[in-house]
Amino acid sequence: MFSSPQYTGHKSYNKRYAPGNELVRDVEFWGPLIALYTGMLRTEIAELGPDNIKCKNGIYYFDLHEGIRLKTEQSARVIPMHPELVKIGLPEYMQSLKNRYGPEAQLIDDFRSNATDRLNKFSVKFGAYLDKIGIKHSKLVFHSFQHNFKDALMRARVDPERRRELMGHEENAGSAHEQYGSYLDVEDLY
Repeated sequence: MFSSPQYTGHKSYNKRYAPGNELVRDVEFWGPLIALYTGMLRTEIAELGPDNIKCKNGIYYFDLHEGIRLKTEQSARVIPMHPELVKIGLPEYMQSLKNRYGPEAQLIDDFRSNATDRLNKFSVKFGAYLDKIGIKHSKLVFHSFQHNFKDALMRARVDPERRRELMGHEENAGSAHEQYGSYLDVEDLY
């Protein structure tokens, strides 16, 4: 998928499946990349706004504590931004959304409708794009990125505590062990 025209150059805004010289960087471009490098759910990505991107000691990160409807309490987390996302301009793109739409901007603002409609349109467009580039399998959906992210963390031998923290998962909530300490800092996770 990431070697397809949407990422290498496409014919036009509406023909991202056909090779060309355009390279539109909007939610259709950024959404799958963010999912690939963070394991975030599409609902989390859809509601990302410029204020969810922060920088600490030179490390850009996603802060999923405010402004995003989360699946569970444990889903509130920080996720370091992969250097590739920084290199290709995600922080600048998010700032451009804020400049264009104001402080309430979200990544999916391009669709100009309510949140559920925007998310559904994003999902439909993602599925249609996969079909157009010949990726057709019932198990290859947007949620597959989260599974792939977890698999990549396991292959890299990232310890279970960091995996859970990055993915917003919990370990036996309520156990005595879980009641002590605090979450890992973004620098630890990076």
